[in-house]
Amino acid sequence: MTQQISRNFHDPPNDIERLPLPITTLIGREQELATICETVRRDDVRLLTLNGPGGVGKTRLALHTAALVQSDFRDGVVFVPLAPIHDPQFVLPAIAQALELRESHNIPQREHMQQFLRNQQLLLVLDNFEQVVDASPLVASLLSTCPHLKILVTSRTVLRISGEHRFVVPPLSLPQANTSMQSIDLDTLQQSAALSLFVERALAANPDFTLDTENAFVISEICTRLDGFPLAIELAAAWLRLLEPRELLTRLNNRLNVLTGGARDLPAHQQTLRRTLNWSYDLLVEIEKKLFTQLSVFVSGCSLEATEAVCKLDVDPEEPLLDHLVSLLDKSMLFRANTHGSSSAELRFGMLETIREYAMEQLLADEEADAVYQRHAAYYLALAERAEPELLGPSQGMWLNRLEQEHDNLRAALQWALEQYQTDTIVRIAGAIWRFWHVHGHLLEGRQWLDIALDLSRDLRSMARVKVLCGAGWLANVQGNIAEAERFFEEGLALSRALNDTSGIGLALSGVGRMAHLQGDCERAVPLYEESLEILRRLGDTKEIAWTLMRLGILALEQHSYDRATALFEESIASFRSVSFTWGITWSLMHLGRVALEQEEYARATDLYTESLHYFQQLGDQSSMATTMVYLGRAALAQQDPEQALAFCYESLQLYRNVGEQLGIAECLELMARIQWAQEENPGAIRLLGAAEQLRSQLSAGQSPVDQNWYSRIVQQMQTRLGRSTFEDAWEEGTTMDLEQLICTRTHIETTTADLSTPQTPASPTADLATTAKDPTRLTSREIEVLRLVSTGLTDAQVADQLCVSTRTVNAHLRSIYSKLGVSSRSAVTRLAIEQQLV
Repeated sequence: MTQQISRNFHDPPNDIERLPLPITTLIGREQELATICETVRRDDVRLLTLNGPGGVGKTRLALHTAALVQSDFRDGVVFVPLAPIHDPQFVLPAIAQALELRESHNIPQREHMQQFLRNQQLLLVLDNFEQVVDASPLVASLLSTCPHLKILVTSRTVLRISGEHRFVVPPLSLPQANTSMQSIDLDTLQQSAALSLFVERALAANPDFTLDTENAFVISEICTRLDGFPLAIELAAAWLRLLEPRELLTRLNNRLNVLTGGARDLPAHQQTLRRTLNWSYDLLVEIEKKLFTQLSVFVSGCSLEATEAVCKLDVDPEEPLLDHLVSLLDKSMLFRANTHGSSSAELRFGMLETIREYAMEQLLADEEADAVYQRHAAYYLALAERAEPELLGPSQGMWLNRLEQEHDNLRAALQWALEQYQTDTIVRIAGAIWRFWHVHGHLLEGRQWLDIALDLSRDLRSMARVKVLCGAGWLANVQGNIAEAERFFEEGLALSRALNDTSGIGLALSGVGRMAHLQGDCERAVPLYEESLEILRRLGDTKEIAWTLMRLGILALEQHSYDRATALFEESIASFRSVSFTWGITWSLMHLGRVALEQEEYARATDLYTESLHYFQQLGDQSSMATTMVYLGRAALAQQDPEQALAFCYESLQLYRNVGEQLGIAECLELMARIQWAQEENPGAIRLLGAAEQLRSQLSAGQSPVDQNWYSRIVQQMQTRLGRSTFEDAWEEGTTMDLEQLICTRTHIETTTADLSTPQTPASPTADLATTAKDPTRLTSREIEVLRLVSTGLTDAQVADQLCVSTRTVNAHLRSIYSKLGVSSRSAVTRLAIEQQLV
């Protein structure tokens, strides 16, 4: 019971209940409560506004705060519910009623209240202030005349008066995204406040409900889809009285129509999610409504620059859009997003997906929707083309980060252009950002869009198509599809010649030369490189000159012309340095490390590789990191440190698998074979070489002459030591084994390379997975569902659409399936599914 205040100067205090008692428990708000209580208790804080969108839990936090701090106030705490009031002039009577302050016939009501509160040490809680925000001057007046009064406000919008302190109430914490189905810890999972709230409310709706490993991922996905929004989670959990979690998740594709039926004792505007959002939307002025709906075109946030380009309002051009954006921020319809783009000071805005879905409904009902989407696509096309030259310059890292941050918007622009048959937009975006897809490891997605662009532009004879052909060629090369890459480069070369596009000719020639090189046809590669170099020198294309010099250096290295190789790499570095292109410099340094390794200068080689690795890590370039680790592994093996070599090898393999780089996987298997052979693990080494050879054969990718030397030598040693029959049996076995089976034959593995996550590799002998762990009954029902869909040839994204989950969740299911069944590829899991008659 709180201490009481007098209702009149002459009336004694009387005991009454001041705070409504919450019926349900408050979950997951310990940190927020501590911060708010500490703020309220500060001497310099007289007014604190709990700000946030409707349904985020502002009222509950205010009530719990009031209960915790009431003993700090001599005259207690008074709660004033303002939700039923829409006219600011009625705020003063509502406060008076809560204070039980009788009217005076002699004194105006405001003056009477000020006199009454002047000596009161009181906390006044004003709840749901947003629709009466024009009454803010009353709050300022009370604070200025009542020195011991403090006011705690809950509002979807800030009051914007002097002395106001703001606390933005965040959504509840979400379940960790990387939880594994195989080793799920439900206690750890329930540390997520969002999931804990869902479970408690689900139990209230259905006492038979149980959180277990079967439904934990589905419920995690529900909480994530609902942004950790308390009201949305409570409304969703109530449906478990009728629906299974998976059925509920499916229905959340239209969440605004599903999340209804809230408790009858809640305010009317909180009994459905749509009503809650309607309440907030109705508080906006017309210009803010228009801006709010247009902002829904952005996915995963937007910069101020993008907003100004895409959102067009019927206002004076001199009127800054930023003012209206700030108003939407103040009214909790947007939030200030983290930025990792071109500048740490870049202003970026985000919108909760639940709110964005509501805004998109309004946009699609607007006749201007098509124009908004067109401006969105045009802006991101312009951004992509602005980024293209920067990806080959000193600002490469910054622009890679910016494109990563805008990746969802670029996807949306490409998808809209595809639906609208705007081939030019798709071709130009794909041709501009393929290097981003390459460096940041989006190989599969990049190839998909490049293939779409090529398919749509079959009849287009332009330099834009040449760019797409070269981009598709380099991504196919990284994936290990050498024959396909060669076809792309050859077509690009023919089209460039037809267009008399000298720059395109130079670029395509270098690509054709590299493919000849990778297939072991050095006699053909050299003149192609040299012709390319001559054209590029005439054009003054310094960066492409440097790349071609580097490729000629690799050829010289493989032909044991170490002095020539060193000279070419150093010339390449000088060219890259002249245009401040650190990524190119780093590649050339790594190849200088290869020269040092071949000349048995192991310490220098290791230093050069380590320097290269550090920069690739900064860029987030997983493919280049993996390549560098292969060479670090070779250097470690040359220095008689097989365990360190294996550590590098496993980390490289993990990275190559992440980006889908098949040729890199083959190189890792070959290095693992060398390590096992050095440790006299003879059959395992032979199996690994057999598997690598099978993979190279599928990719039409031969070995370099340098690698061919040790390869021939070790194969001959194997045949001599074990006999041809034993060798051939182990080799054949290797060609039919899955990757997991091949790499899990080690007896002791320690991976300790700094700055990278260590792959989860067994540290003890593993049974032959070819004959065990193949029982599909070990899978959960959800995993079997995923297995069936994957086995029909669907991509992860398509499976996610079918099951109404995120791609991340599908990946988690696949990791668990692969682990339980002892396979590592889609083809292997498909074969098993067919054998077990699951499809």
